[in-house]
Amino acid sequence: MTASDETGWEFGTVERTYSNTGLTADGRDTVVAWEIADVSPRSTSLHADELRRETFRFPVHRRDARRITVRAKLAYHFAPSTGTFAREGPSMSMAEASIGLPGSRHP
Repeated sequence: MTASDETGWEFGTVERTYSNTGLTADGRDTVVAWEIADVSPRSTSLHADELRRETFRFPVHRRDARRITVRAKLAYHFAPSTGTFAREGPSMSMAEASIGLPGSRHP
């Protein structure tokens, strides 16, 4: 999520990562599906029927801009496969939305 003013200047960007982290047979964390033998307590994946609400806070006040735009983007990143060491897998944009909020700064 990114919050910006009417000129495009960004007040800040906040990211959240959800990953299906599992444990291998010997107890190591992994994101490679075929290596997962058990659920990791550190997994942040969403379950099929789960609805998750999050609050994002930005260091901005209405007086800081005439208009504040908040942009949200959801992307799905595939886990790295064998042979892609130290590289991120491909990604796909799932959803993107923007909302404009009135500020109170005067020109």
